[in-house]
Amino acid sequence: MTAKKSMVTIFPVFCFFLLFACSGLQTPSITKNYFDLNMHTQGPKNHGLIRQGQILLIKELSIASEFDSHSFVYRMDEFKYTTDFYNEFVAYPAGLITEKISEKLYHSEYFSPFLARRQQDISFRLFGKITALYGDMQNRKSPEAVMGIRLILEKKTGDTFTKIFARTYQFREMLSSFEPEQLAAGWSKGLDTITSDFINDLAQQGLINKPSN
Repeated sequence: MTAKKSMVTIFPVFCFFLLFACSGLQTPSITKNYFDLNMHTQGPKNHGLIRQGQILLIKELSIASEFDSHSFVYRMDEFKYTTDFYNEFVAYPAGLITEKISEKLYHSEYFSPFLARRQQDISFRLFGKITALYGDMQNRKSPEAVMGIRLILEKKTGDTFTKIFARTYQFREMLSSFEPEQLAAGWSKGLDTITSDFINDLAQQGLINKPSN
């Protein structure tokens, strides 16, 4: 009796897949959502200035292995992270964050992009590491967007570069829901805040100066 029940259960399932294959039907495509990071930047530089900001070479940031994924990453407990297959960044996160930081720095009054200039024209070099990039879901009642970035600035001195500034910036933003749009908005605010704090720290310490008119 047991064997007959098994055959009865399997046969309809087999027929369904056979019918599905013969009909030429396609499995429904999986829908993914893609998110950019948005930052506030000043207007374009006034190219009428005699001298603009000093030339800054920005190297792509590295990223901690836990967050090295196009997919959104969630922290579920102290030791467990999980990725969200359905929600992703529009580009590789280390490259995307480097690009957004570059845009904000180059739109400031302090820096100009390296572009195709000569190596000897470089004044500063920036690199660093993304140390945190996740949605903190440990407390289900108050999820948070978390971002951490270590930024290191070097100054050109002769034929070498000397480190003049290094700091790890941490940002946490409480979210009103678990929605991925909320998480992306939280990360955007974090990236904007971190980059602005970085510029302010450099200016306050007298490590960078505005160009003279």
